Formats: sequence, C-alpha cells, structure tokens
Amino acid sequence: LCAELWSKTAVQHQETAEYYRKAAEAKLSGNDAEVEHWKKAADSAVNSAWSLRSAAEGLEEATAATVEGNLSFAELWSKTAAQYQETAEHYRKVTEAQLSGNDVEVKRWKKAADFARSGVQRLESAAKALKKTTAAIVKGNLSFAELWSKTAAQYQESAEHHRKVAEAQLSGNDAEVERWKKAADSAQSSASALEAAAQYFELVTAKTARGFAELWSKSAAQYQESAEYYRKAAEAYSSRNDVEADCWKKVADFAAESHWNLTLAGEALEKATRESHWNLTRGVAELWSKSAAQYQEAADYGRRAAKAYSSGNDVEVKRWKKAADFAVSGAQRLDSAAEALEKATAAIAKGNLSFGELWSKTAAQYQESAEHYRKAIEVQLSGNDAEAEQLEKEAQSAGESAEALEKQAEELEASKEA
Repeated sequence: LCAELWSKTAVQHQETAEYYRKAAEAKLSGNDAEVEHWKKAADSAVNSAWSLRSAAEGLEEATAATVEGNLSFAELWSKTAAQYQETAEHYRKVTEAQLSGNDVEVKRWKKAADFARSGVQRLESAAKALKKTTAAIVKGNLSFAELWSKTAAQYQESAEHHRKVAEAQLSGNDAEVERWKKAADSAQSSASALEAAAQYFELVTAKTARGFAELWSKSAAQYQESAEYYRKAAEAYSSRNDVEADCWKKVADFAAESHWNLTLAGEALEKATRESHWNLTRGVAELWSKSAAQYQEAADYGRRAAKAYSSGNDVEVKRWKKAADFAVSGAQRLDSAAEALEKATAAIAKGNLSFGELWSKTAAQYQESAEHYRKAIEVQLSGNDAEAEQLEKEAQSAGESAEALEKQAEELEASKEA
C-alpha cells in the first residue's frame, strides 16, 4: 500500500507539471483566462500530491510503530494516513471540477478538502502529544503524562469533528457543517488549553527560585479548568444540545480572560524582578509588583464569574465580572504609573528636574486612579453598587488627569528635542 501511495504521488506530480506547462503556453499566447484556469487546476493538484505524500509518510510511521509494538502510535498514524488519502481525493475532485468549469463543484469540494486537511493536522498534533505522553511515562512523571494524554485525546476529537464537517459539506447540509465546526473548534481549544497547562507546569520548576512558582501553578490550573469547559462545550455541540453548548462556551470564554490576566501578571512580575535584581528604582519595582498582584486578583474574579455563569447565577456573574474589570483597570493604571516613574527617575538622573517633577506628578495621578479602582472592588464585592459606580468615576477622572499630564510631558520633551 505504501508503494502504491508513492506511485500515486508521482502521477499526481506529473499531472501538476502538465497543468503548469499548459498555463505557460496560455501565458505566451496572451490568454489570461486560460492561464488562470490551468493555474487553479495545478494548485489543487499540488495539494492532492502533497496529501498523498503525507499519507505515505504516515503509513511508514504506522508500520514502524507496529514493528516496535507501539499499537497506540500505529493506530493514530494509520488514521492520519487514511485521512490524508481522503484529503487527497477531495483535492483531486477539485481539480476535476476546475477542468470541467463547474464552479459550484469546485467550491463544494474545495471546502470539504480544506476541512479534511484541518482534521488531519489535528491528528498530527495528537501524535506529537502522544509522543510527549510516552516520554513523561518513561521519566516517571505521571501528572505530565496524564496531561499530554488528555491533550492527544482532544486533538483526536477535534480531528473527528473536522471529518464530519467535511462530510456535511459534501452533502450540502449547512446546519450540520456549522454544528460540527463548533464542536471541532471547542475540542481544539480544549487541546490547546491542556497543552498550555503542561507548558506552565514545566515553567514551575524552571522559575521556582525566582518566585514564579505560585503564579505559573495558578496558570496551569486555570488552563486545565478552561480545557474542561471547552471539552464540555464540544460534547454538547456533538449531542445537539445547543443551549448547554453555548453555556459552556461562554464559561470557557470567561476563563480565557483569566488566562490573559495571569499572563499580564507574569509580565509585570518579570519587570518587578528586573528592577529589584539590578537595584534600579525601588518605587518602580513596588509598582510592578502591585500590578502583578492586581492582575492575579482580576484572574481570580474572572474565574469566579465563570463558576457563577456555569451555575446560572446571573447576579454573581455581574458582581464578579465587574470586580474583574475594576481590577484590570487598576492594574493598567499601576503599569502606567511604573512607566511614568521610570521616566521621572531618568530625567532627575540627567539633572532635568522640571521633567522629573512632571513625570512624578503623572505617576502619582495614575496611582491615585489605581487606588480608587481598588476601593471600587471592595465596595462592589460588598454589594454597594452605587458607591462602586462613584469610585469608578473618581478613578476615571484621576486617570484622565494623569493622561493630560503625560501628554504635557511628551509635548514638552518633543519641543526640547526640536
């Protein structure tokens, strides 16, 4: 079978070469329509040949795995080879339709081929994850092995959903295309989240001495939670339970915001560490540390909002979501304060006291804005919405004052340089 696939690949490459030759002839005769016609046929033939080649290579991997007694790898690579053959056939149909001038069929087969190719790429990702599973088992790291095993499973789920998208596309069932696409995307998101969780667990060991262990552990845990939400969304889409699927998708999206806030916390902590390590401005290091803490708070509030949404508690969703928004806004003001204080320090070191004073005032205003947001969080969580809203306005006002001072400093610098 492997030799047969390589033979088919060679034939497909010959066909491709012929189509390109005819495109060149049409170019010489000045027939642009014919050039486009043959180029499109060649492009889809290239994709077919590439898919056949990948199928042959997949089959070789499956054979090698079988010889080694690794049946799980053998099965996965066999699926991959079969999916590549299916993809190659779809692209061959695109070429046929292109040559006959049937644009409707070209579009139909092209979409099916692209969906099938997306699916087979997920199978290749599953194979990589499975390889990492085996490596973790060999090292005796069972927690890593479990994570990578789950990752491989979700990639395979996504691949299967993509295959069904291709089937639905060929049968002209748009509703089923949309359903299976959502299931495929959710399973893919679950796999990606699990992969990220594994990577953060690796960082825990690498960064422990620098005080990052707790943060990366939180990130790993958050990604695992998200992965489970996305898995449930994919499962619900597959079982045609759209209401439940949309609910889990929304929960997962809330959790995704928490990932991002933890990432920002990590960046702020890196800057705080750098300032402390090089004995730079102490005040700047403290601001970056506060920012990191604030972003982590935001991540925690976002996680609680996700939990509340999953239980259908809209009041709690609103409460925790608002607290998360305040925390992010406060952290952003602290970021701006740290940057302004850095500029103030640099200006003073150069003997430019007027610039230093202006940037110091800017930093102070940003810190004032951040403090208002911090207080807004406290009263928001205590259920005092009116006072929280007032504090938000005060925070915004202080922020606007800081921005005005920042603009003034930048314009003054620009005029001095000019």
